[in-house]
This record gives sequence, structure tokens and C-alpha cells, in this order.
Amino acid sequence: MTPVKTFDTRVEADLARIALRAEGIEATVVGLDVALEGGAEGVRLLVADDKAAAARKILASPPRGPV
Repeated sequence: MTPVKTFDTRVEADLARIALRAEGIEATVVGLDVALEGGAEGVRLLVADDKAAAARKILASPPRGPV
């Protein structure tokens, strides 16, 4: 598993995970919110090694409007 992005909150990470899943990329969220004790490293979003480049591209693109 490769970390593709780090977030300050679990909510942000979960939204990104949902966006990736909608594109067919499974992701895992690990870590604690920055506001919680021990959460200084933030919440990481991990994907399979072979999906990391595609996941980064999806996360870097502007959000799409309603379908």
C-alpha cells in the first residue's frame, strides 16, 4: 500500500476515499485527526501500489458537479 495524500481530518480522508472508490480504486484510511492526541501525522489515504499514480491524478483534478 502506498500513501497518496495526508489530510487533517478523517472526514476529509473519507471523502477522498469515496471519490476514489467511485473511480474504481479501493483505498484505506489510517491515522488520527490532527486535533486528537497522537494525530500530528494526520490521516493518510493508502491505495495499492499499482493504483497510486491514478489515485493522485484523480485527487488532483477539480471535483465534478452533480451527475
